[in-house]
Amino acid sequence: MEAMKSDLSQEEEAKGFFRFLKIFIATKTIIRSYQHSSIPIWLMMLLASIAGTSWIYEGYFSEYMGNHIPFPFILLHGAGFGILAGNFILFIGSLILQWLGRLFFGNKTPYRDVLKACTLTVIFPSALFALTWISTVGMLGPYTFVKISPYLDQHFEVWYYLDILQLINAYAKTWILGMAVLGIVAVMKLRVWQAFIVVITPLAAFFLIMTLLFDVQRAVNWMM
Repeated sequence: MEAMKSDLSQEEEAKGFFRFLKIFIATKTIIRSYQHSSIPIWLMMLLASIAGTSWIYEGYFSEYMGNHIPFPFILLHGAGFGILAGNFILFIGSLILQWLGRLFFGNKTPYRDVLKACTLTVIFPSALFALTWISTVGMLGPYTFVKISPYLDQHFEVWYYLDILQLINAYAKTWILGMAVLGIVAVMKLRVWQAFIVVITPLAAFFLIMTLLFDVQRAVNWMM
């Protein structure tokens, strides 16, 4: 009886949080679809590679903002590290989330379920956002972006964000963070605050490591 009440309480809490986030289009549908989806490993790796490459490129642009960017080098270097980073974050990150859920709350969700949930709630939206970003640069570059330097303007036509696109970027990443929390709620059957702890712990650890290795500003750039 107590178990049933606990399950109902968790379900109501999750429903309330979903209603609170109803402005995020299709969030609920995407999160629940992990239960009925069969995602092949190659597709997971492809999405993770696209998402990881976009994360690395964005970090480079933040680091070199307003300065000369070694453009040919950055494409190859960023793509290589992006593929590794995206797949590492997906497969090792899912393992860490599963382990944290078991360590903190005694949860025994299978790794495969956590992997699918992370693919649908973090990697897929990140890859979709990256493709949208690339399309925007290709189609609307001269009208929505400003050029970084005269050298790049003349030779490579590389563009950088306007302030409004930084806001869109922040909104997208806030949405993805919310998706990750709700995905953990759905797959691990945890409360919202428990899922938030599971998701935020590795992010906080990464921020601390980056701060110790480099500095706070670079850690913020790479986290964002």
